Amino acid sequence: TIVLFKLCCQCYACDGIKQSDGPCAGDGQIGEKVTCEDKCGLLLEERLTEKKGSVVSSESRWRRGCATDGKELVANSDAKPDKVTGELGCTNVGQYSYDNIVVRHTLCLCNSTLCNTHKNAMSGVAITGPGIRLTGLVSILLLVQAF
Repeated sequence: TIVLFKLCCQCYACDGIKQSDGPCAGDGQIGEKVTCEDKCGLLLEERLTEKKGSVVSSESRWRRGCATDGKELVANSDAKPDKVTGELGCTNVGQYSYDNIVVRHTLCLCNSTLCNTHKNAMSGVAITGPGIRLTGLVSILLLVQAF
């Protein structure tokens, strides 16, 4: 009997959008390392304060973790799950405004080890076709023989 386990990679996991256990910042404190089956993901919530059409201040909140299509990361946030495509790279998953604040959500998905650090690092993720080896992809083949 052959059993195949496919693991994507190690990813960072943390939630700064709903303020969970540990810190979850843009740089530095980016969460704990976890092993994921499919993809790594990052949800970035940006709050931009505007005056007379110019941004005068901004605040970023981050959520990182394992993902399949990305809907896991937009759950319990103001992002729009209907805009989630499951494709590698970054996608705008919603925006709204109130008073003089614009709230923007960006979802990024990647499939290599510890790739969900920052939006800028994930924007150029290439989508590769079947049969092409993905750099950093970890596949574990466990052979179990019945005796």
